[in-house]
Amino acid sequence: MQTRIVNAANAASVAGQIRSAQIVALDTEFHAENLYYPRLYLTQVHIPGSGTWFLDPLDEATFDEVGAALPETSWAVHAGSQDLRILHRRLGRLPARIVDVQIAAGLAGGGFPTAWGRLLQRFLGVTVPKTETLSDWSRRPLTPAQLAYAADDVERLLPLLDELTARLNDLGRASIFEAACAEAREAAISPDPEDLWRPIAGTSHLTSEQASMIRALVAWREGVARDEDRPARAVLSDGLIKDLARHPPTHADALRANRRFPNAVVKRHGDAILTALQQGRERAALQPPVVIEPESAAFRRLSWLQAWAQVLGHQQGWSPRLVLPDRVLAAAAAKGALPDGWRGDLCGDALAAALAGRHSLSLADDVLLHGSLPT
Repeated sequence: MQTRIVNAANAASVAGQIRSAQIVALDTEFHAENLYYPRLYLTQVHIPGSGTWFLDPLDEATFDEVGAALPETSWAVHAGSQDLRILHRRLGRLPARIVDVQIAAGLAGGGFPTAWGRLLQRFLGVTVPKTETLSDWSRRPLTPAQLAYAADDVERLLPLLDELTARLNDLGRASIFEAACAEAREAAISPDPEDLWRPIAGTSHLTSEQASMIRALVAWREGVARDEDRPARAVLSDGLIKDLARHPPTHADALRANRRFPNAVVKRHGDAILTALQQGRERAALQPPVVIEPESAAFRRLSWLQAWAQVLGHQQGWSPRLVLPDRVLAAAAAKGALPDGWRGDLCGDALAAALAGRHSLSLADDVLLHGSLPT
């Protein structure tokens, strides 16, 4: 497959080819260490019928000329959330349609999230080495090995998409796939601040008010990290955030009394931290976060629903981690909330039946079975 580097002489031609294409395959190479905003060092675009082109973000004039054309066609990506955030910041906009083969695999029985190499091996029967994954993409010139690695991914994206799309069409899930990709696109542009605090370990052992304070502190931390272009955990660690929620101080002296709390952080951000804690307390009364306390009735419902989702996903050929992640099941277990949108279309009725007690699980021959699931 032909690969070329875009330069001032061919930029206009490449931009025109991109605008004329129905879809292009796209990937990026970047460094994210010690940064809030990853540094983009390469964008590779495969144009059907034209080949693979390398856009160098360090050549700003050429990149901007071709980059202006990129949002005017559809993109195919793999696990593209980080790529989309980076390119949205650099280009100022994204295409209206972006399809992700990782999401396609999750809806077609391929697991989720699934690494690129495993998807290629399973659905196309090819093996790709990942020798340049941790390469230094900031150096110039890039080596032939780096360029070959970068090209390899995008040149197989569209054949993989074709294979997965055929499977989704057979399953009647083409529209669900498009809706799931549209949701992922929006999440990349504007991530839900309500989801930022949930990955912190140990929040299930907190009260609703404590979780609300963590939610407020994480939202504050994210803003500081964004403004200072630093990793969020470098602003305030997860451990300190949990300490603050468990033992909330009411004044700066109480912050200083915690020997784990850096004095520099108290000096710079003490007032803002105290304000965030108070906002978390106040919001807890109005909009409490969903917290599943261990050994509670909701905890037992959630545990059962997690097992049930594994069985349903296995029988119907989709990934529970994509379709029914813990945040969706937790809302169902705690409040009886049912998913809407594409998740509701795919399994909302089944989840409603499970919550109503119309499904049961049994163990036979060391395999978890369900006798009354819809086919």
